[in-house]
Amino acid sequence: MKDEQPDIILLRDERVPESLADEFVTIIGVEGLNVKTHSRHPVAWASLELLVPTAVVVLICKPYFEGFLQEAGKEHYQALKKGVAFLGRSILGQFRRIGPQGAEVGHSRYSFDLSLVAPGHGEQRFKLLIQNSMVEADLKLVVGLFLEFVEAYWARSLSTCMTEQLSNVTHAGSNTVLLAYDFEARELVVIDPLPAKVRCRLKP
Repeated sequence: MKDEQPDIILLRDERVPESLADEFVTIIGVEGLNVKTHSRHPVAWASLELLVPTAVVVLICKPYFEGFLQEAGKEHYQALKKGVAFLGRSILGQFRRIGPQGAEVGHSRYSFDLSLVAPGHGEQRFKLLIQNSMVEADLKLVVGLFLEFVEAYWARSLSTCMTEQLSNVTHAGSNTVLLAYDFEARELVVIDPLPAKVRCRLKP
């Protein structure tokens, strides 16, 4: 395998079996695709809930869009959708966030188990939040939309609506922009990392 920067990295905490990461690599693996897996010890995070790393993070690196897809084509999107759907079937609803005192925190609308991350300009990153209620078809749909979003972002061809959302994004001390699928609008939308009650208190 090539020694360049990976195209895709799977990060998992040690509560997630290594066999799951191996199966993911098998599902998405094709000639020329550089996939790496890394494990980390689960730790407590003193951060806004939606910004905390999930138990499994699929990091889609810039070379995937700039290099690999130029050679392999978008057909690989289908394999990546299948791989993420496998992860969702395997772990959604199984893990909870580790709070500041080391105790597990209760469930949320968005999964503590799985997320996708892709790079933006500079230090900016985009994180796709996965709703706990999603089934396999939902996962495949939202992964496809996220990949299309990142591709359009780097091609400077985002929709006017999304461009406006990104221009008004709230960073809350982080370089991560949160995205999630809106089932009513049937599209990705930017998510405020601050809870609504906190946001209201901050208004002048």
